[in-house]
Amino acid sequence: GNIDYAASESELASHFAKFGQIDMVNIPTDRYTGRARGFGFVTFKKSADALKAMVLDGSEFKGRQIQVNFARERATS
Repeated sequence: GNIDYAASESELASHFAKFGQIDMVNIPTDRYTGRARGFGFVTFKKSADALKAMVLDGSEFKGRQIQVNFARERATS
């Protein structure tokens, strides 16, 4: 969370790649404006690498202090 709105998926992947092999990166965009929503998802090939990447929580990425946590499944109503 708190990702710079101008950040690209490749920049985000590069920031996390030092912790392991990245499987997928996605920065969701607003469906009406096309603008990034300020958060993203990084999926690692190995869950152990994702655990190591948790040290980035609170680190700086493109001038902003990012939040790093595990994604939670959306609640269905």
